[in-house]
Amino acid sequence: MAGAGHRGADQTGSRRWISATAVVACLLALAALLVRTAMDTPARLTVLVAMVALAVAIEASYRRYRRGRKTILRFELLMQ
Repeated sequence: MAGAGHRGADQTGSRRWISATAVVACLLALAALLVRTAMDTPARLTVLVAMVALAVAIEASYRRYRRGRKTILRFELLMQ
């Protein structure tokens, strides 16, 4: 999850440091949001944690779906 642009820099010709900087900036922004929310309205922290958990769950489900779909497509191509 930590920066597809960083991992695929060789294929896309992008600069790794830009992708790495973006990942760090996003993580720092998320940390600042969580700290600020915890200090101001701790009850809303539950909502933020649930949103992050839901995003991670959706991403994991989609990756599992795509991985399974590619396996099915490969099998179908082999059967032709």
